[in-house]
Amino acid sequence: MINLFAKYTAVRLALLGITGALRTTPTSALEALLFMQPPYLIIGDVALSTAARLKLTGTWREAKNGHASLLTEDRVLLGSLSKGGDACRTEWHLHTRFKVNLGTVDTQAWVDSKWSPPHGLVWYTDGSKRCGRAGAGVWSNRPSVDKALGLDPHATPLQTELAALRACARIILARQEKGKVIHIYSDSRRALWALLKDESGSRLVNDCIEWMDKVATCNKLKVSWIPGHAGILGNEKADMLAKQGCQTMKPVDEDHVDVHSDYIKETIQKRADRGVVERWNSREPSRKLADELVSLSRVKLLVLLGLITGHWQLAAYLARIGEGDDPLCPRCGLVEEDPTISAQNAVVLMNSVWISLRPPALKIFTSTGTASRDSTNSHVGHRC
Repeated sequence: MINLFAKYTAVRLALLGITGALRTTPTSALEALLFMQPPYLIIGDVALSTAARLKLTGTWREAKNGHASLLTEDRVLLGSLSKGGDACRTEWHLHTRFKVNLGTVDTQAWVDSKWSPPHGLVWYTDGSKRCGRAGAGVWSNRPSVDKALGLDPHATPLQTELAALRACARIILARQEKGKVIHIYSDSRRALWALLKDESGSRLVNDCIEWMDKVATCNKLKVSWIPGHAGILGNEKADMLAKQGCQTMKPVDEDHVDVHSDYIKETIQKRADRGVVERWNSREPSRKLADELVSLSRVKLLVLLGLITGHWQLAAYLARIGEGDDPLCPRCGLVEEDPTISAQNAVVLMNSVWISLRPPALKIFTSTGTASRDSTNSHVGHRC
């Protein structure tokens, strides 16, 4: 076991190694610079995430005292968890009646081939997650259908895509199509991969497969991937409907999506990020830092102000001003890519390079006096 002093020493050594700062730099300044929480808060967040995951799977026991009171004391998180979890017992899907085609990921090849819809009934689906709201869209030219759906705000980007596929299958069944060749196109490879798996522990995935099987009972159904934003009319229409559902439509019971553990992790992480800012704001300002900022050139100040205010070429800002489509982080797809997330991704990269070098200063001592290096490989930054 590493004692508390050794643990904090290891974290401080890691912060100094990553930043190259002077040994006299305060730990709180290093934590704010790397947007990193103190170790005791990181441990608390991990424990809270684990408790939430157990709660969503129905294996958590409520308690008023001790460690098991984590969720009882957190009323905000408990409110989200009370909506029901998406996790369930594993179900096997060894003999589905429909086919899934992932196709090629080369978008340019699709453009060059001048793709056109196949014969039969052709449907397009898409999902959208923007600014804390979620929606889905279903569009078809033959038959003529355009449907915008509002989804629960806790839906993840993957869940919006799966909800769109589920809604599409439900609409097809309501039309009582029989003996037809039906094609459903989605621009989410992750959603199609979920349909391809032989086993699933997600209620939404299981529902989606069940509805698809019902459609395929009386029809020949094929679900295929199509590149997004490649100028394909059906995909563009479905994307527009998904954004419309995200912005204007209210969720209904038949489109309900259960809470996924990724959403809980995102909620805990955002709260932790706010905590970093609040702790930094509570510190006394540095006169030396102010003097250094005033001495910077206009170009450097422009870069610095862009990162601080968020008015920079990042996904969230580009989407806000209409120059981009997806505000989410390209690494995890869970949270919006703002300057803090971008900085955390850079920290993770620097940390991995620094750890691989294994400098002599990385040695720490356990309570028994034994040197250990691997104990310092603490993950910092954006956990995606």
